[in-house]
Amino acid sequence: MIFDNLESLKDIEEILPATNVDSHILVTSRKEQSGFNPIALVTLTPEQGLQLLLQEAERQPQNEDESLAATSIVEQLDGLPLALELAGAYLRRRASVGWQQYLALLQDNLQAAFPRFLQNESLTRHEADIYSTLKIHEDLFKEEPLLKEILDVLTWSGPAAMSVSLLCTLLAQDRESNLTGALPLGCALRILQKSNNGEAYAIHRLVREVRRAEFPLEQRTDWAETCSQRLGDWFEKHRDDFHDLPLFEANFDHLQAWQQHAWGLNLSLSATRLLWLQAYPAWHWGRYREAKQYLKQAQELYAHSAQDDVLKAHLLHDLGAVMSALGYKKQALVLSEEAYNLRFALFGEENKDTALSLGSVASLYGSLGNTPRALELAEQALRIMHKLFGEEHPGTAPLLGHVSSHYKLLGETPRALELGEQALRVHRKLFGEEYPGTASSLGNIASCYNASNDTSHALEFGEKALRIQRKLFGEEHPKTASLISNIALYYNQAGDLKSALELGKQAWLIRQKIFGDEHPDTVGSNYNFIAYLGVNNQRPEAFQRLQNQLALLKKDHPHYERLMQLRERLLSKPLQKGFRQPSKHSGKNKPKKRR
Repeated sequence: MIFDNLESLKDIEEILPATNVDSHILVTSRKEQSGFNPIALVTLTPEQGLQLLLQEAERQPQNEDESLAATSIVEQLDGLPLALELAGAYLRRRASVGWQQYLALLQDNLQAAFPRFLQNESLTRHEADIYSTLKIHEDLFKEEPLLKEILDVLTWSGPAAMSVSLLCTLLAQDRESNLTGALPLGCALRILQKSNNGEAYAIHRLVREVRRAEFPLEQRTDWAETCSQRLGDWFEKHRDDFHDLPLFEANFDHLQAWQQHAWGLNLSLSATRLLWLQAYPAWHWGRYREAKQYLKQAQELYAHSAQDDVLKAHLLHDLGAVMSALGYKKQALVLSEEAYNLRFALFGEENKDTALSLGSVASLYGSLGNTPRALELAEQALRIMHKLFGEEHPGTAPLLGHVSSHYKLLGETPRALELGEQALRVHRKLFGEEYPGTASSLGNIASCYNASNDTSHALEFGEKALRIQRKLFGEEHPKTASLISNIALYYNQAGDLKSALELGKQAWLIRQKIFGDEHPDTVGSNYNFIAYLGVNNQRPEAFQRLQNQLALLKKDHPHYERLMQLRERLLSKPLQKGFRQPSKHSGKNKPKKRR
Protein backbone atom coordinates (compact mmCIF):
# COMPACT_ATOMS: atom_id res chain seq x y z
CA MET A 1 0.00 0.00 0.00
CA ILE A 2 1.27 3.49 -0.88
CA PHE A 3 0.26 6.64 0.98
CA ASP A 4 1.38 9.80 -0.83
CA ASN A 5 2.14 13.13 0.87
CA LEU A 6 1.22 11.94 4.36
CA GLU A 7 0.88 14.66 6.99
CA SER A 8 0.19 12.58 10.09
CA LEU A 9 0.11 8.86 10.87
CA LYS A 10 -3.29 9.35 12.49
CA ASP A 11 -4.75 10.13 9.07
CA ILE A 12 -4.26 6.50 7.91
CA GLU A 13 -4.62 4.55 11.19
CA GLU A 14 -8.08 3.23 10.24
CA ILE A 15 -6.89 1.63 7.02
CA LEU A 16 -3.51 0.27 8.12
CA PRO A 17 -3.27 -3.54 7.90
CA ALA A 18 -3.31 -5.55 11.08
CA THR A 19 0.06 -6.20 12.67
CA ASN A 20 -0.18 -9.97 11.95
CA VAL A 21 -0.66 -9.39 8.21
CA ASP A 22 2.39 -9.72 5.96
CA SER A 23 2.28 -6.39 4.13
CA HIS A 24 4.46 -3.65 2.65
CA ILE A 25 3.61 0.00 3.24
CA LEU A 26 5.28 2.92 1.48
CA VAL A 27 4.76 6.50 2.63
CA THR A 28 5.92 9.77 1.03
CA SER A 29 5.94 12.73 3.36
CA ARG A 30 7.57 16.09 3.91
CA LYS A 31 7.66 15.27 7.62
CA GLU A 32 9.54 12.58 9.47
CA GLN A 33 7.18 9.70 10.34
CA SER A 34 7.94 7.49 13.32
CA GLY A 35 7.79 3.71 12.89
CA PHE A 36 9.05 3.76 9.31
CA ASN A 37 12.48 3.07 7.88
CA PRO A 38 13.53 6.16 5.88
CA ILE A 39 14.35 5.69 2.20
CA ALA A 40 16.28 8.43 0.43
CA LEU A 41 14.53 9.97 -2.57
CA VAL A 42 17.35 11.37 -4.64
CA THR A 43 16.80 14.04 -7.26
CA LEU A 44 17.44 13.40 -10.93
CA THR A 45 20.87 13.73 -12.50
CA PRO A 46 21.26 16.53 -15.11
CA GLU A 47 21.05 13.91 -17.88
CA GLN A 48 17.87 12.36 -16.44
CA GLY A 49 16.39 15.81 -15.83
CA LEU A 50 16.93 16.84 -19.44
CA GLN A 51 15.42 13.58 -20.66
CA LEU A 52 12.30 14.14 -18.54
CA LEU A 53 11.96 17.79 -19.60
CA LEU A 54 12.17 16.98 -23.32
CA GLN A 55 9.80 14.04 -22.92
CA GLU A 56 7.15 16.19 -21.20
CA ALA A 57 7.63 19.17 -23.54
CA GLU A 58 7.21 16.90 -26.58
CA ARG A 59 9.66 19.03 -28.52
CA GLN A 60 13.41 19.21 -29.08
CA PRO A 61 15.74 22.22 -29.08
CA GLN A 62 16.40 23.29 -32.66
CA ASN A 63 19.78 25.00 -32.28
CA GLU A 64 22.67 25.51 -29.90
CA ASP A 65 21.05 28.47 -28.11
CA GLU A 66 17.89 26.47 -27.43
CA SER A 67 19.97 23.52 -26.22
CA LEU A 68 21.83 25.77 -23.79
CA ALA A 69 18.51 27.20 -22.56
CA ALA A 70 17.07 23.71 -21.99
CA THR A 71 20.18 22.69 -20.05
CA SER A 72 19.89 25.87 -17.95
CA ILE A 73 16.23 25.11 -17.18
CA VAL A 74 17.25 21.68 -15.88
CA GLU A 75 19.98 23.30 -13.79
CA GLN A 76 17.54 25.85 -12.34
CA LEU A 77 15.09 23.11 -11.36
CA ASP A 78 17.93 21.17 -9.73
CA GLY A 79 16.73 17.65 -10.48
CA LEU A 80 13.24 17.97 -8.92
CA PRO A 81 10.97 15.64 -10.97
CA LEU A 82 7.69 17.47 -10.29
CA ALA A 83 9.17 20.81 -11.31
CA LEU A 84 10.67 19.33 -14.49
CA GLU A 85 7.36 17.64 -15.31
CA LEU A 86 5.42 20.89 -14.89
CA ALA A 87 8.00 22.89 -16.86
CA GLY A 88 7.67 20.41 -19.70
CA ALA A 89 3.87 20.66 -19.53
CA TYR A 90 4.07 24.45 -19.76
CA LEU A 91 6.24 24.24 -22.87
CA ARG A 92 3.95 21.62 -24.40
CA ARG A 93 0.78 23.65 -23.76
CA ARG A 94 2.29 26.94 -24.95
CA ALA A 95 4.10 26.09 -28.15
CA SER A 96 4.69 29.79 -28.91
CA VAL A 97 6.93 30.11 -25.84
CA GLY A 98 10.53 29.32 -26.76
CA TRP A 99 13.15 27.67 -24.58
CA GLN A 100 14.95 30.96 -23.90
CA GLN A 101 11.67 32.71 -23.07
CA TYR A 102 10.71 30.06 -20.53
CA LEU A 103 14.17 30.17 -18.94
CA ALA A 104 13.83 33.94 -18.50
CA LEU A 105 10.35 33.46 -16.97
CA LEU A 106 11.70 30.82 -14.60
CA GLN A 107 14.46 33.15 -13.45
CA ASP A 108 12.22 36.19 -13.04
CA ASN A 109 8.93 34.79 -11.72
CA LEU A 110 8.80 31.25 -10.37
CA GLN A 111 5.04 31.36 -9.69
CA ALA A 112 4.25 32.41 -13.26
CA ALA A 113 6.44 29.58 -14.58
CA PHE A 114 4.23 27.03 -12.74
CA PRO A 115 0.62 28.28 -13.11
CA ARG A 116 -2.27 26.40 -11.51
CA PHE A 117 -3.76 25.35 -14.86
CA LEU A 118 -1.04 22.71 -15.03
CA GLN A 119 -2.54 20.76 -12.08
CA ASN A 120 -4.16 18.14 -14.29
CA GLU A 121 -1.01 17.81 -16.41
CA SER A 122 0.95 15.97 -13.73
CA LEU A 123 1.02 12.20 -14.18
CA THR A 124 0.68 11.72 -10.42
CA ARG A 125 -2.03 14.39 -10.09
CA HIS A 126 0.31 15.81 -7.43
CA GLU A 127 -0.41 19.24 -6.04
CA ALA A 128 0.76 21.46 -8.88
CA ASP A 129 1.24 24.61 -6.80
CA ILE A 130 5.00 24.37 -6.52
CA TYR A 131 4.94 26.81 -3.61
CA SER A 132 2.69 24.56 -1.56
CA THR A 133 4.71 21.50 -2.50
CA LEU A 134 8.02 22.98 -1.44
CA LYS A 135 7.01 24.75 1.74
CA ILE A 136 8.74 23.43 4.85
CA HIS A 137 6.37 22.18 7.54
CA GLU A 138 6.86 24.19 10.71
CA ASP A 139 6.68 21.05 12.87
CA LEU A 140 10.16 20.15 11.64
CA PHE A 141 11.62 23.08 13.50
CA LYS A 142 10.25 21.94 16.86
CA GLU A 143 12.76 19.10 16.84
CA GLU A 144 15.68 21.21 15.58
CA PRO A 145 14.99 24.96 15.95
CA LEU A 146 18.41 25.80 14.53
CA LEU A 147 17.40 24.25 11.20
CA LYS A 148 15.05 27.17 10.56
CA GLU A 149 17.88 29.66 11.14
CA ILE A 150 20.12 27.68 8.80
CA LEU A 151 17.44 27.71 6.09
CA ASP A 152 16.88 31.44 6.56
CA VAL A 153 20.59 32.19 6.09
CA LEU A 154 20.99 29.91 3.07
CA THR A 155 17.76 31.19 1.51
CA TRP A 156 19.22 34.68 1.14
CA SER A 157 22.81 33.67 0.44
CA GLY A 158 24.31 32.75 -2.93
CA PRO A 159 23.60 29.47 -4.78
CA ALA A 160 26.96 27.86 -3.94
CA ALA A 161 27.41 25.61 -0.91
CA MET A 162 28.36 27.57 2.21
CA SER A 163 31.24 26.46 4.41
CA VAL A 164 30.30 25.39 7.94
CA SER A 165 32.75 28.00 9.25
CA LEU A 166 30.87 30.87 7.59
CA LEU A 167 27.51 29.35 8.50
CA CYS A 168 28.51 29.30 12.17
CA THR A 169 29.52 32.96 12.01
CA LEU A 170 26.21 33.99 10.46
CA LEU A 171 24.31 32.03 13.10
CA ALA A 172 26.50 33.40 15.93
CA GLN A 173 27.51 29.86 16.89
CA ASP A 174 30.97 29.53 18.42
CA ARG A 175 31.36 25.79 17.69
CA GLU A 176 30.66 23.80 14.54
CA SER A 177 29.45 20.94 16.73
CA ASN A 178 26.38 23.04 17.55
CA LEU A 179 25.09 22.31 14.04
CA THR A 180 25.52 18.54 14.16
CA GLY A 181 21.83 17.97 14.84
CA ALA A 182 20.28 20.39 12.39
CA LEU A 183 22.48 19.83 9.34
CA PRO A 184 22.05 16.03 9.09
CA LEU A 185 18.27 16.44 9.53
CA GLY A 186 18.15 18.97 6.70
CA CYS A 187 20.10 16.59 4.47
CA ALA A 188 17.95 13.60 5.43
CA LEU A 189 14.84 15.55 4.44
CA ARG A 190 16.52 16.59 1.16
CA ILE A 191 16.11 20.26 2.05
CA LEU A 192 19.87 20.67 2.27
CA GLN A 193 22.59 19.31 0.03
CA LYS A 194 25.99 18.40 1.44
CA SER A 195 29.20 18.92 -0.51
CA ASN A 196 32.97 18.99 -0.03
CA ASN A 197 32.94 16.02 2.37
CA GLY A 198 30.41 17.65 4.65
CA GLU A 199 32.33 20.91 5.02
CA ALA A 200 29.78 22.95 3.06
CA TYR A 201 25.99 22.96 2.63
CA ALA A 202 23.49 24.41 0.15
CA ILE A 203 19.73 24.72 0.11
CA HIS A 204 17.77 23.25 -2.81
CA ARG A 205 17.38 26.00 -5.42
CA LEU A 206 13.60 25.78 -5.64
CA VAL A 207 13.15 25.59 -1.89
CA ARG A 208 15.23 28.75 -1.68
CA GLU A 209 13.05 30.56 -4.21
CA VAL A 210 9.86 29.53 -2.42
CA ARG A 211 11.17 30.67 0.95
CA ARG A 212 12.28 33.98 -0.54
CA ALA A 213 8.71 34.62 -1.66
CA GLU A 214 7.31 33.36 1.65
CA PHE A 215 9.59 35.48 3.89
CA PRO A 216 10.54 38.71 2.04
CA LEU A 217 13.83 40.23 3.15
CA GLU A 218 12.30 43.71 3.13
CA GLN A 219 10.34 42.70 6.24
CA ARG A 220 13.53 41.65 8.07
CA THR A 221 15.86 44.61 7.61
CA ASP A 222 17.42 44.39 11.07
CA TRP A 223 18.16 40.69 10.61
CA ALA A 224 19.65 41.37 7.16
CA GLU A 225 21.90 44.07 8.57
CA THR A 226 23.11 41.75 11.32
CA CYS A 227 23.85 39.01 8.77
CA SER A 228 25.73 41.50 6.57
CA GLN A 229 27.88 42.61 9.49
CA ARG A 230 28.69 39.05 10.57
CA LEU A 231 29.46 38.00 7.02
CA GLY A 232 31.75 41.01 6.62
CA ASP A 233 33.56 40.09 9.84
CA TRP A 234 34.21 36.57 8.57
CA PHE A 235 35.54 37.68 5.18
CA GLU A 236 37.65 40.44 6.72
CA LYS A 237 39.26 37.87 9.02
CA HIS A 238 40.18 35.67 6.04
CA ARG A 239 41.16 38.34 3.51
CA ASP A 240 44.94 38.56 3.97
CA ASP A 241 46.29 35.05 4.45
CA PHE A 242 46.97 33.24 1.15
CA HIS A 243 46.21 29.92 2.86
CA ASP A 244 42.64 31.20 3.42
CA LEU A 245 42.16 32.18 -0.23
CA PRO A 246 40.50 28.86 -1.32
CA LEU A 247 38.00 29.19 1.55
CA PHE A 248 37.41 32.87 0.70
CA GLU A 249 36.81 32.09 -2.96
CA ALA A 250 34.57 29.08 -2.22
CA ASN A 251 32.21 31.42 -0.36
CA PHE A 252 32.52 34.36 -2.76
CA ASP A 253 28.93 33.89 -4.05
CA HIS A 254 27.61 34.68 -0.59
CA LEU A 255 29.69 37.84 -0.33
CA GLN A 256 28.24 39.07 -3.61
CA ALA A 257 24.67 38.07 -2.70
CA TRP A 258 24.67 39.86 0.66
CA GLN A 259 26.34 42.93 -0.83
CA GLN A 260 23.45 43.20 -3.30
CA HIS A 261 20.89 42.66 -0.52
CA ALA A 262 22.55 45.34 1.62
CA TRP A 263 22.52 47.82 -1.24
CA GLY A 264 18.88 47.02 -2.10
CA LEU A 265 17.85 47.59 1.53
CA ASN A 266 19.75 50.91 1.70
CA LEU A 267 22.30 49.48 4.13
CA SER A 268 24.92 51.51 2.30
CA LEU A 269 27.76 51.14 4.82
CA SER A 270 27.44 47.34 4.84
CA ALA A 271 27.15 47.35 1.05
CA THR A 272 30.37 49.37 0.81
CA ARG A 273 32.25 47.06 3.16
CA LEU A 274 31.15 43.90 1.34
CA LEU A 275 32.11 45.40 -2.02
CA TRP A 276 35.55 46.36 -0.66
CA LEU A 277 36.17 42.76 0.42
CA GLN A 278 35.42 41.46 -3.08
CA ALA A 279 38.70 42.98 -4.28
CA TYR A 280 40.88 40.53 -2.35
CA PRO A 281 40.89 37.44 -4.61
CA ALA A 282 41.80 39.65 -7.59
CA TRP A 283 44.58 41.24 -5.52
CA HIS A 284 46.06 37.90 -4.48
CA TRP A 285 46.04 36.61 -8.07
CA GLY A 286 47.68 39.77 -9.43
CA ARG A 287 44.59 40.98 -11.30
CA TYR A 288 45.21 44.53 -10.16
CA ARG A 289 42.90 46.29 -12.61
CA GLU A 290 39.99 44.15 -11.44
CA ALA A 291 40.86 44.85 -7.80
CA LYS A 292 41.04 48.58 -8.57
CA GLN A 293 37.58 48.46 -10.12
CA TYR A 294 36.07 46.93 -6.96
CA LEU A 295 37.83 49.48 -4.75
CA LYS A 296 36.80 52.46 -6.88
CA GLN A 297 33.17 51.31 -6.82
CA ALA A 298 33.39 50.85 -3.06
CA GLN A 299 34.73 54.39 -2.71
CA GLU A 300 31.78 55.71 -4.71
CA LEU A 301 29.35 53.84 -2.46
CA TYR A 302 31.16 55.11 0.63
CA ALA A 303 30.52 58.70 -0.48
CA HIS A 304 26.78 58.02 -0.09
CA SER A 305 26.94 56.12 3.20
CA ALA A 306 27.35 56.90 6.87
CA GLN A 307 30.94 57.76 7.73
CA ASP A 308 33.18 55.05 9.14
CA ASP A 309 36.82 56.12 9.36
CA VAL A 310 38.07 52.55 9.87
CA LEU A 311 36.50 51.45 6.57
CA LYS A 312 37.70 54.63 4.88
CA ALA A 313 41.27 53.87 5.96
CA HIS A 314 40.98 50.30 4.61
CA LEU A 315 39.81 51.62 1.24
CA LEU A 316 42.58 54.20 1.04
CA HIS A 317 45.28 51.73 2.05
CA ASP A 318 44.19 49.03 -0.39
CA LEU A 319 43.65 51.45 -3.25
CA GLY A 320 47.13 52.81 -2.62
CA ALA A 321 48.56 49.28 -2.85
CA VAL A 322 46.71 48.61 -6.12
CA MET A 323 47.73 51.94 -7.65
CA SER A 324 51.34 51.21 -6.71
CA ALA A 325 51.14 47.79 -8.38
CA LEU A 326 49.70 49.44 -11.50
CA GLY A 327 52.67 51.81 -11.64
CA TYR A 328 51.09 55.00 -10.28
CA LYS A 329 53.55 55.47 -7.45
CA LYS A 330 52.93 59.17 -6.70
CA GLN A 331 49.16 58.76 -6.52
CA ALA A 332 49.69 55.65 -4.41
CA LEU A 333 51.86 57.59 -1.95
CA VAL A 334 49.15 60.24 -1.48
CA LEU A 335 46.53 57.53 -0.78
CA SER A 336 48.81 55.54 1.54
CA GLU A 337 49.85 58.61 3.56
CA GLU A 338 46.20 59.57 3.98
CA ALA A 339 45.43 56.03 5.20
CA TYR A 340 48.35 56.19 7.63
CA ASN A 341 47.31 59.58 9.04
CA LEU A 342 43.75 58.36 9.49
CA ARG A 343 44.84 55.17 11.26
CA PHE A 344 47.30 57.07 13.44
CA ALA A 345 44.47 59.40 14.51
CA LEU A 346 42.14 56.45 15.16
CA PHE A 347 44.49 54.00 16.86
CA GLY A 348 47.72 55.76 17.71
CA GLU A 349 51.19 54.59 16.71
CA GLU A 350 51.26 51.21 18.43
CA ASN A 351 48.67 49.48 16.29
CA LYS A 352 48.96 46.77 13.65
CA ASP A 353 47.09 48.67 10.92
CA THR A 354 49.05 51.85 11.65
CA ALA A 355 52.32 49.93 11.32
CA LEU A 356 51.21 48.28 8.06
CA SER A 357 50.28 51.66 6.61
CA LEU A 358 53.64 53.05 7.67
CA GLY A 359 55.35 50.11 5.94
CA SER A 360 53.40 50.81 2.74
CA VAL A 361 54.40 54.47 2.81
CA ALA A 362 58.02 53.41 3.32
CA SER A 363 57.94 51.10 0.29
CA LEU A 364 56.55 53.87 -1.88
CA TYR A 365 59.29 56.26 -0.82
CA GLY A 366 61.74 53.54 -1.85
CA SER A 367 60.03 53.10 -5.22
CA LEU A 368 60.25 56.85 -5.80
CA GLY A 369 63.98 56.90 -5.07
CA ASN A 370 64.10 58.23 -1.51
CA THR A 371 65.75 55.17 0.03
CA PRO A 372 66.98 56.80 3.29
CA ARG A 373 63.46 57.98 4.11
CA ALA A 374 62.07 54.58 3.13
CA LEU A 375 64.50 52.83 5.48
CA GLU A 376 63.70 55.20 8.35
CA LEU A 377 59.93 54.59 8.09
CA ALA A 378 60.23 50.85 7.47
CA GLU A 379 62.40 50.40 10.57
CA GLN A 380 59.90 52.44 12.58
CA ALA A 381 57.08 50.18 11.38
CA LEU A 382 59.15 47.09 12.20
CA ARG A 383 59.81 48.32 15.75
CA ILE A 384 56.07 48.77 16.29
CA MET A 385 55.30 45.25 15.09
CA HIS A 386 58.09 43.78 17.20
CA LYS A 387 56.74 45.55 20.27
CA LEU A 388 53.16 44.43 19.60
CA PHE A 389 53.69 40.85 18.45
CA GLY A 390 57.34 39.87 18.69
CA GLU A 391 59.53 38.68 15.85
CA GLU A 392 57.45 35.71 14.67
CA HIS A 393 54.24 37.28 13.38
CA PRO A 394 52.65 37.34 9.91
CA GLY A 395 52.87 41.14 9.84
CA THR A 396 56.51 41.25 10.94
CA ALA A 397 58.05 39.03 8.26
CA PRO A 398 57.13 41.23 5.22
CA LEU A 399 58.49 44.31 7.00
CA LEU A 400 61.77 42.50 7.59
CA GLY A 401 61.94 41.91 3.86
CA HIS A 402 61.23 45.58 3.10
CA VAL A 403 63.92 46.81 5.49
CA SER A 404 66.34 44.32 3.95
CA SER A 405 65.61 45.67 0.46
CA HIS A 406 66.25 49.27 1.55
CA TYR A 407 69.60 48.31 3.13
CA LYS A 408 70.57 46.55 -0.09
CA LEU A 409 69.81 49.66 -2.17
CA LEU A 410 71.95 51.73 0.19
CA GLY A 411 74.86 49.38 -0.38
CA GLU A 412 74.78 47.72 3.06
CA THR A 413 74.53 44.22 1.64
CA PRO A 414 75.61 42.18 4.72
CA ARG A 415 72.92 43.81 6.84
CA ALA A 416 70.39 43.32 4.02
CA LEU A 417 71.26 39.62 3.75
CA GLU A 418 71.02 39.16 7.52
CA LEU A 419 67.50 40.64 7.63
CA GLY A 420 66.45 38.77 4.48
CA GLU A 421 67.45 35.45 6.02
CA GLN A 422 65.58 36.36 9.20
CA ALA A 423 62.44 37.08 7.15
CA LEU A 424 62.81 33.72 5.41
CA ARG A 425 63.07 31.86 8.73
CA VAL A 426 59.90 33.54 10.03
CA HIS A 427 57.94 32.84 6.85
CA ARG A 428 59.01 29.21 6.78
CA LYS A 429 58.15 28.69 10.44
CA LEU A 430 54.73 30.34 10.21
CA PHE A 431 53.59 29.24 6.76
CA GLY A 432 55.94 26.59 5.39
CA GLU A 433 57.73 26.44 2.06
CA GLU A 434 54.85 26.86 -0.39
CA TYR A 435 53.74 30.36 0.56
CA PRO A 436 54.00 33.71 -1.27
CA GLY A 437 56.00 35.31 1.55
CA THR A 438 58.50 32.45 1.48
CA ALA A 439 58.98 32.93 -2.26
CA SER A 440 59.41 36.70 -1.75
CA SER A 441 62.00 36.12 0.97
CA LEU A 442 63.96 33.71 -1.22
CA GLY A 443 63.85 36.21 -4.07
CA ASN A 444 65.07 38.99 -1.78
CA ILE A 445 68.00 36.86 -0.58
CA ALA A 446 68.86 36.08 -4.21
CA SER A 447 68.96 39.81 -4.91
CA CYS A 448 71.27 40.37 -1.93
CA TYR A 449 73.67 37.69 -3.19
CA ASN A 450 73.61 39.27 -6.63
CA ALA A 451 74.51 42.64 -5.10
CA SER A 452 77.50 40.89 -3.54
CA ASN A 453 78.54 39.54 -6.97
CA ASP A 454 77.72 35.98 -5.82
CA THR A 455 75.72 35.03 -8.90
CA SER A 456 75.78 31.28 -8.22
CA HIS A 457 73.90 31.74 -4.91
CA ALA A 458 71.70 34.39 -6.51
CA LEU A 459 70.62 31.87 -9.16
CA GLU A 460 70.12 29.12 -6.58
CA PHE A 461 67.81 31.16 -4.37
CA GLY A 462 66.11 32.93 -7.27
CA GLU A 463 65.18 29.67 -8.98
CA LYS A 464 63.86 28.24 -5.68
CA ALA A 465 61.66 31.31 -5.34
CA LEU A 466 60.44 30.98 -8.94
CA ARG A 467 59.48 27.32 -8.50
CA ILE A 468 57.31 28.18 -5.49
CA GLN A 469 55.80 31.22 -7.21
CA ARG A 470 54.90 29.25 -10.33
CA LYS A 471 53.34 26.47 -8.30
CA LEU A 472 51.18 28.89 -6.31
CA PHE A 473 50.17 31.37 -9.01
CA GLY A 474 51.19 30.02 -12.39
CA GLU A 475 53.03 31.84 -15.12
CA GLU A 476 50.92 34.96 -15.63
CA HIS A 477 51.36 36.73 -12.31
CA PRO A 478 53.28 40.00 -11.77
CA LYS A 479 55.53 38.47 -9.11
CA THR A 480 56.34 35.54 -11.39
CA ALA A 481 57.45 38.03 -14.03
CA SER A 482 59.57 39.91 -11.46
CA LEU A 483 61.41 36.75 -10.43
CA ILE A 484 62.01 35.73 -14.05
CA SER A 485 63.33 39.22 -14.78
CA ASN A 486 65.74 39.04 -11.83
CA ILE A 487 66.98 35.57 -12.77
CA ALA A 488 67.62 36.79 -16.32
CA LEU A 489 69.83 39.52 -14.85
CA TYR A 490 71.75 36.96 -12.77
CA TYR A 491 72.35 34.79 -15.84
CA ASN A 492 73.54 37.81 -17.78
CA GLN A 493 76.02 38.75 -15.07
CA ALA A 494 77.21 35.14 -14.93
CA GLY A 495 77.92 35.29 -18.67
CA ASP A 496 75.09 32.98 -19.79
CA LEU A 497 73.81 35.47 -22.36
CA LYS A 498 71.49 33.04 -24.16
CA SER A 499 69.56 32.19 -20.96
CA ALA A 500 69.40 35.87 -20.05
CA LEU A 501 67.91 36.71 -23.45
CA GLU A 502 65.34 33.91 -23.26
CA LEU A 503 64.18 34.77 -19.74
CA GLY A 504 64.25 38.51 -20.41
CA LYS A 505 61.83 38.05 -23.28
CA GLN A 506 59.65 35.80 -21.13
CA ALA A 507 59.39 38.41 -18.37
CA TRP A 508 58.53 41.13 -20.90
CA LEU A 509 55.80 39.02 -22.53
CA ILE A 510 54.13 38.28 -19.17
CA ARG A 511 54.19 41.92 -18.10
CA GLN A 512 52.97 43.11 -21.47
CA LYS A 513 49.99 40.75 -21.26
CA ILE A 514 49.17 41.75 -17.68
CA PHE A 515 49.87 45.48 -17.76
CA GLY A 516 50.14 46.63 -21.38
CA ASP A 517 53.06 48.34 -23.15
CA GLU A 518 53.41 51.52 -21.07
CA HIS A 519 53.41 50.19 -17.51
CA PRO A 520 56.77 50.94 -15.81
CA ASP A 521 57.39 47.24 -15.15
CA THR A 522 56.70 46.32 -18.78
CA VAL A 523 58.98 49.09 -20.01
CA GLY A 524 61.63 48.02 -17.49
CA SER A 525 61.48 44.46 -18.82
CA ASN A 526 61.68 45.74 -22.38
CA TYR A 527 64.73 47.83 -21.43
CA ASN A 528 66.43 44.69 -20.11
CA PHE A 529 65.43 42.64 -23.15
CA ILE A 530 66.81 45.28 -25.51
CA ALA A 531 70.08 45.28 -23.57
CA TYR A 532 70.25 41.47 -23.75
CA LEU A 533 69.71 41.67 -27.52
CA GLY A 534 72.61 44.09 -27.65
CA VAL A 535 75.05 41.88 -25.76
CA ASN A 536 73.92 38.94 -27.91
CA ASN A 537 75.01 40.83 -31.06
CA GLN A 538 71.44 41.44 -32.23
CA ARG A 539 71.86 45.21 -32.43
CA PRO A 540 69.46 45.95 -35.35
CA GLU A 541 66.55 44.19 -33.59
CA ALA A 542 67.51 45.84 -30.30
CA PHE A 543 67.57 49.30 -31.88
CA GLN A 544 64.22 48.79 -33.66
CA ARG A 545 62.58 47.55 -30.45
CA LEU A 546 63.99 50.55 -28.59
CA GLN A 547 62.62 52.99 -31.17
CA ASN A 548 59.18 51.33 -31.00
CA GLN A 549 59.16 51.60 -27.21
CA LEU A 550 60.19 55.26 -27.18
CA ALA A 551 57.41 56.08 -29.66
CA LEU A 552 54.85 54.82 -27.11
CA LEU A 553 56.14 56.90 -24.20
CA LYS A 554 55.92 60.50 -23.11
CA LYS A 555 59.07 62.24 -21.95
CA ASP A 556 57.92 62.25 -18.31
CA HIS A 557 57.67 58.44 -18.22
CA PRO A 558 59.89 57.00 -15.42
CA HIS A 559 61.97 55.01 -17.91
CA TYR A 560 62.17 57.49 -20.78
CA GLU A 561 65.56 58.94 -19.80
CA ARG A 562 67.06 55.48 -19.22
CA LEU A 563 65.89 54.33 -22.64
CA MET A 564 67.44 57.38 -24.26
CA GLN A 565 70.71 56.59 -22.51
CA LEU A 566 70.51 53.00 -23.75
CA ARG A 567 69.88 54.34 -27.26
CA GLU A 568 73.10 56.33 -27.10
CA ARG A 569 74.99 53.28 -25.93
CA LEU A 570 73.60 51.17 -28.76
CA LEU A 571 74.59 53.82 -31.29
CA SER A 572 78.07 54.36 -29.90
CA LYS A 573 79.54 50.96 -29.03
CA PRO A 574 78.56 47.35 -28.29
CA LEU A 575 77.19 46.58 -24.85
CA GLN A 576 79.52 44.66 -22.59
CA LYS A 577 78.72 41.31 -21.04
CA GLY A 578 77.45 41.42 -17.51
CA PHE A 579 75.88 44.87 -17.81
CA ARG A 580 74.17 46.17 -14.69
CA GLN A 581 70.75 47.71 -14.87
CA PRO A 582 71.07 51.48 -14.26
CA SER A 583 69.99 52.56 -10.80
CA LYS A 584 66.72 54.43 -10.36
CA HIS A 585 68.39 56.63 -7.73
CA SER A 586 70.29 59.83 -8.28
CA GLY A 587 71.57 62.88 -6.45
CA LYS A 588 71.58 62.87 -2.66
CA ASN A 589 69.85 59.49 -2.53
CA LYS A 590 72.40 57.75 -4.73
CA PRO A 591 73.32 54.35 -3.19
CA LYS A 592 76.69 54.03 -1.56
CA LYS A 593 79.35 52.03 -3.37
CA ARG A 594 79.50 48.44 -2.23
CA ARG A 595 82.38 47.76 0.12
